[in-house]
Amino acid sequence: MQRHPIYATVTCLFLLFLGLFPFSGCDDNFSDRRFDENTEEMQIYDWVRIRPEFSLYKEISDYSGFYSTLSTAGSYTAFIPTNEAFERLFARLRIDGFEEMSPEYWLYYMKYHTLEAKINTNSFQGGEMSEHTMMGTDYFLTVDITDFTALKLNNTAVIVDTLSNVETRNGYINVLTEVLAAPVETVYDLLQANGGYTIMLRLFEEYGFLPYLKDSLVTVLVEPDRVFQNADPAIALNPDTISNLREWLSYHIIPGERSFLNQLDGRCIQTLYEKDVTTFNFDNGKIRFYVNQKDYLSSMNDYPVNANALNGVYHSMGVPLRIRLHTPGIIRYNLYGRTNTRKGYTLNVFAEAPAFVSENVGGASFHQGINQPEPPICMFNTTQVGDAFNIYIPDVVPGIYQVRMIYNNSVCSNLTMYHEGSVVTENINMTTPVVDFPEYTVLKMRDCGKIEMLQMDTVRLRYQVLESKNLVMDIIELIPDVSISPVY
Repeated sequence: MQRHPIYATVTCLFLLFLGLFPFSGCDDNFSDRRFDENTEEMQIYDWVRIRPEFSLYKEISDYSGFYSTLSTAGSYTAFIPTNEAFERLFARLRIDGFEEMSPEYWLYYMKYHTLEAKINTNSFQGGEMSEHTMMGTDYFLTVDITDFTALKLNNTAVIVDTLSNVETRNGYINVLTEVLAAPVETVYDLLQANGGYTIMLRLFEEYGFLPYLKDSLVTVLVEPDRVFQNADPAIALNPDTISNLREWLSYHIIPGERSFLNQLDGRCIQTLYEKDVTTFNFDNGKIRFYVNQKDYLSSMNDYPVNANALNGVYHSMGVPLRIRLHTPGIIRYNLYGRTNTRKGYTLNVFAEAPAFVSENVGGASFHQGINQPEPPICMFNTTQVGDAFNIYIPDVVPGIYQVRMIYNNSVCSNLTMYHEGSVVTENINMTTPVVDFPEYTVLKMRDCGKIEMLQMDTVRLRYQVLESKNLVMDIIELIPDVSISPVY
């Protein structure tokens, strides 16, 4: 005899209440409901699997085989785009669905959206993340915290505040408003596939710069064809009329760096063009990113900035890039205690006898490490109170700069800083609590005073110790005071 449905439901609930009947005996999925209320009992894959708004992420995980990582024990931080974000990505890729690309292609995306460490977003600091993605040690995400109301990754995707740091058994989940552009091709392949950079690709090939785009770690500034076709004579530029095309092309290439715009902002960078550095800055008023405060970058979707490649990043120009005298920007001057021709650096801290400068192999240098600090670090060895050393920073343009030292405060001495022979700051207390160097908390930062440059020249700094103690230091930064410095 067949029972009435109401009778079956009542019976099921009664037995469940008594704990005498297994959960699977009821049509409702109580297991998933329990997990939905207690995410710490779930794996990342379980959390995604029961939520239809992330079905595309789940299906791509299945298709690429990445589900096996998300559903096993471990410690991960997963950045999970919504279905709408994936649909926008498909439109940009000009595909109707993920099946049109290979499983290997999507595996890059899955790995790039996952850290192999459990990290709470409350610990994120601006700039490059401390942990690399699952693609490998050369592939990091960047964090922009300047908005204070939202965290943005790679200048592209915002972490949804209400769905951040969702804790599961094998890691944290953070939901993204956009899909991050995973590095799946070289810079050259991306530019060629776009189809809108034929002029620059031809010139890069003609002058021998293609190896940078294909085989080297690189950040590239590049003009789309359309910017050369502008009718405005103030903006228009014809590459055929440039007197030294090789130098002009070298001005577009930053070797050995994968830099997104928030990593470039405010900095002076050395490109392959050896006669000057290049300054980058974001103008909040105009909502534009500039090179040397004159030439702005693209805001068009078809010609992107922060285009992420296997071997670097490219940024499209909104107007032709011109070689200009660089404007004030943050200058990071790495300090070296001796010359090492094999590693390619030169002694640039000069002691006044009887003191001397050396390399300390027991201390870690931030800039010596590719992905993490490693020795050696520069060390000033004192013999008596009053010992001094000199640092010369060439080709600094006019402006007012704060001089900042990045050093190890466990080995330090109080200092007096001079500029051009005049005292800037006396008795700089290097041993009191100071600000952490954001990329590396063992090192500390100390602002030593402001200097003014009236014309482009070498900054000549002299430091005198007030105690007979050594000093271990890594970097000198010159930070322009933008509230005072004029735009030259």
